[in-house]
Amino acid sequence: MTFEEKINYYLKLYGFNKNEIITIDKINKRYKILAKKYHPDTSIYKDGNEFIKFIEGKKFLLRNIDYINNNGFNDNYTKDELYEEAIKSFNNDLYEKAISIFEMLDEYKDSIDLLNESRVILESLNKKKYDDAKLYFNDKRYIKSYKIFNKILGYKDSFEYVTKIKKKLNMFYSLLLIFIGLIVILLLIFTLILVL
Repeated sequence: MTFEEKINYYLKLYGFNKNEIITIDKINKRYKILAKKYHPDTSIYKDGNEFIKFIEGKKFLLRNIDYINNNGFNDNYTKDELYEEAIKSFNNDLYEKAISIFEMLDEYKDSIDLLNESRVILESLNKKKYDDAKLYFNDKRYIKSYKIFNKILGYKDSFEYVTKIKKKLNMFYSLLLIFIGLIVILLLIFTLILVL
């Protein structure tokens, strides 16, 4: 999919018109509505694939909001300036931002090669995060693994792990509340025995 096709796809997915000025607030509001509708815990879409589309769409729209609102390149930025920004992002390990800009530049200079290189690096970073999160999960360090999986939701089966972790943590907190409730009841009984 080309960069322009991605823009059109995500704008349509979020219900925006091509000529509409979008804001961060509008994106976040639409995301909340769509997330409630398509979250696998509350909808018929139990595998999470529909939900992940909206997560990816939100990230994409937020990254490219200026480009979308200006209908592409404008007088504020030349291709050279965007290219330099992409290189700067690439060199500072901001690969998602670099990918986004390189996609806009299409075949400008060596942007296709750098785009592919950014994707490869981002893939390896996501794989490392994923592997680390699985290790934490297997060691029952759920909160640590949850934080990592939550950052890479669209990668492999990260979403399923997030769902599993939420269920485990909910069960843990429920048991903890029951345990605390029992302690309070025992303390009350003990106090009554002492008073009588």
